[in-house]
Amino acid sequence: MPPGSTARLISAMVGGILSLWVAASVTIGHGIPLRFASLSVLVLMAARLLQGQKALPVLTAAAGLALALAGASALGRTSPGLAPYLLAAVIAAGASFLPVAESRGG
Repeated sequence: MPPGSTARLISAMVGGILSLWVAASVTIGHGIPLRFASLSVLVLMAARLLQGQKALPVLTAAAGLALALAGASALGRTSPGLAPYLLAAVIAAGASFLPVAESRGG
């Protein structure tokens, strides 16, 4: 194997194992579409938060995380009521109204 290919091989194996876990646990049982959508949005928005270089995409990712967490609250055995959805809406609206300060470069 060429130098440096070990890390790619390990990451490919980890990605395959994670895909198998998603296929085996997330897509079986009650509430499959909501569970899969919540997991997908949470992972994508968390990655966007971690990789964000500018303020506006980070605020958008935070709003998406709040909405995904509110949607995931419906996965329990009992109904969560209206509170998680209202709280997520307030967080998402608040994140969109925050002023964004961009650097002028230097």
